[in-house]
Amino acid sequence: MIRLPFYRTFTSLITVCCISACSNKESKPAPAPIPVRVLEAANNTQDSSQQAMSYSATIEPDKGIILSFQVSGTITQVLADAGQAVKKGQLLATVDEAAYRDQYNAVRAQQKKASDSYERVSQVYQKGSIAEVKLVEARSGYEQATAMAAAAYQNVKHCRLYAPESGYVGRKMIEAGATAAAGMPAFEIVKINDVKINVSIPESESGSIRKGDRARVFVPALGKSYSGSADEVGIVATSSSHAYDVKISIPNKTGELKPGMTCQAWFDAKRPSQATEDASIAIPTVAVSVDEKGTNFVYVVNPSDSTALRKNVKTGELLKDAIVITSGISRKDLVITSGYHKITNGTRVRIIK
Repeated sequence: MIRLPFYRTFTSLITVCCISACSNKESKPAPAPIPVRVLEAANNTQDSSQQAMSYSATIEPDKGIILSFQVSGTITQVLADAGQAVKKGQLLATVDEAAYRDQYNAVRAQQKKASDSYERVSQVYQKGSIAEVKLVEARSGYEQATAMAAAAYQNVKHCRLYAPESGYVGRKMIEAGATAAAGMPAFEIVKINDVKINVSIPESESGSIRKGDRARVFVPALGKSYSGSADEVGIVATSSSHAYDVKISIPNKTGELKPGMTCQAWFDAKRPSQATEDASIAIPTVAVSVDEKGTNFVYVVNPSDSTALRKNVKTGELLKDAIVITSGISRKDLVITSGYHKITNGTRVRIIK
């Protein structure tokens, strides 16, 4: 009976301690939400005219033809200069034909002699005075002389160089008085009613350009922009820069676009096959993370409980400051673009401006 008050007091103290401990545990504040900035996917669709990467490019003629003499000799006349417009069939230059004409005249005389011989042998053969073999020999000699005369005459004709098509003289590489060798370049004739914009695409971006893609070109020298389309897409990289050449066709009826001009080119890679709700969504590249398995993912805000929600995504075209998301998120998602390095799946977040 003497120890009862002590027992009750001890029990009371334990009870108070337990209640105090529980109260402290329950009163511990929850972790503060992580402040994040978000981007509404619906308001960040791909705009190729503003976000597409620009490339340095050079204007080239639609067609360039290198002309050369097919015979050698001293150049006697040069009748066209660089930049001059020429018509199909127009005489551009000549070489001295004296030696070739003498050769032709000699062969022509042999042809006439063979022709006369063939006629005499043919008449005698008709009378039955000689064997048929003699007639065959005479006819063969005549045909051979005729072929030699035709070849000699071609050399005479080749002493004159004509424009094979209408266009402009892009380059003149000969002068009167110089010696022309057969096959040595003499002129370059270019056609510029249409021009091609030669663009070098880095290897990492070569897969985003396809034949037929729309393109925009700005020429600083003229202060004008032009529209065209990718007409040729190279499949072999250049050995020096490991880039792929893409050529854009642009009409040039006024002739103001000149080969050699520098320009900037932009491609619009949006295609009908990509015209889905998610195909044109573009988000900042920093918002896309990669896990240890190589999977691309982003964090979006779960509107039901204001927590971070991880979503795996597939990426597409790389733009100037963004990357296209082809699947994994929708236009209604709020993509976390700042503070994502502090969160994991399920972390409470607070949207800030």
